[in-house]
Amino acid sequence: MSFKIDFNFSNRFSPEKEKYFQDFARGKSIHFLRVGLIIGFFLYCFFVILDRSIMPVSWQKEWEIRFLGIAPIFIVLYGITYCKIFNKIYTSLMIFAYIIASFEIIIMLAIAKTTEPGYSSYFSGLLLCIIWFYSFFRIRLLFANLTTVLIIIAYFFVEIYYQNIHVSSPYLLINNLFFLLGTFLLSLMSAFIIDYYTRREFLHLEKISFVNSHQLRAPLVRMLGILDAIKNDVNNKKIIEFQVWLDILSESGNEVDIAITKISQITDTESMLQISKLKPKEQKNYHVEEIFLIDDDPVVNMLNKKIIQKLYPKIKIRVFCEAISALLILDKCSSKDQILILLDINMPEVDGFEFLERYEGEKNIFPIVMLTSSVDEKDKLKSFQFKNVIGHIQKPFNKEKLISIMNSNGDIN
Repeated sequence: MSFKIDFNFSNRFSPEKEKYFQDFARGKSIHFLRVGLIIGFFLYCFFVILDRSIMPVSWQKEWEIRFLGIAPIFIVLYGITYCKIFNKIYTSLMIFAYIIASFEIIIMLAIAKTTEPGYSSYFSGLLLCIIWFYSFFRIRLLFANLTTVLIIIAYFFVEIYYQNIHVSSPYLLINNLFFLLGTFLLSLMSAFIIDYYTRREFLHLEKISFVNSHQLRAPLVRMLGILDAIKNDVNNKKIIEFQVWLDILSESGNEVDIAITKISQITDTESMLQISKLKPKEQKNYHVEEIFLIDDDPVVNMLNKKIIQKLYPKIKIRVFCEAISALLILDKCSSKDQILILLDINMPEVDGFEFLERYEGEKNIFPIVMLTSSVDEKDKLKSFQFKNVIGHIQKPFNKEKLISIMNSNGDIN
């Protein structure tokens, strides 16, 4: 897992991973964003104490800008951060806040009289706006930079063509240019460094999540499945002690499983929040005559097949250790076939998600339940983006989970 870092500020992941990263970054920064809006609001109101002395002629107009313009807008923006629509308009909203805050400063400079101290000193408000924006708002640097350039151009347009500062104070104009560019570059580098380390953190958490869900939990699930199978077959009273030891092993395995799940929840709180907002899919009744088990682990397939056969002996079971083989068979099936697909995610060559992408383009007539060792909430979110996925179940598979599938989505006689 890697991403490109260069100084044209185009360090991005692949489009799909970039979407997850942006959700991750927004989730981490939402509290700071709200703090930024509060600070911006109070700074705009606090500087009113300077208006009477620095803008002795124009101070009333300055107050109108502060209290009738900026203050209400910041209050509305703060409220929107708690709305469901906020994530969809996040970038546009933050750029709007930046432009409004900066242009209000430019308007103050435009209405200032040449005899007022604020004519030259209120320019520093733009420096605060730039620092404020790059410090608190996490958006793509390309958009942030283009907006900043627009603001700088607008400032010089007002100063040159409206206030004629290039005639009255050319050195002041040059001085302001240097300070604006210096503040812009320093803020940009700070934002770039924050973005770089946020991306590194995202990659590290993604690696931890992968190891946790697949490399660590997969063998544990296999062990728990074997233990469960043995426990169900132990009925002889002479080996009750053996049953006790099995119970202890099973309990220990479940404790490890709970710990793994907690690690996953800690590393992916944002996806958990999105999962909680998922609307349940409309359930249909499926008369299941055949189940496709698609998993690269032969031990897991053996255990799952045994569980299904024990509860539903009339159902035909087909086992596939390769997803591509299942796709070839499904391509030959018709709508008359009553098939339920139990699909693993982490498989070599063609994984569960690639299977879903290919199956979306086919006849895609059969329901799919994701049966995986993954406890990564992003996998669950991604699964439910496919219309044929009707469920997502974590291994180890057992009779309770099978009955739940059949009761929710099947009609087994």
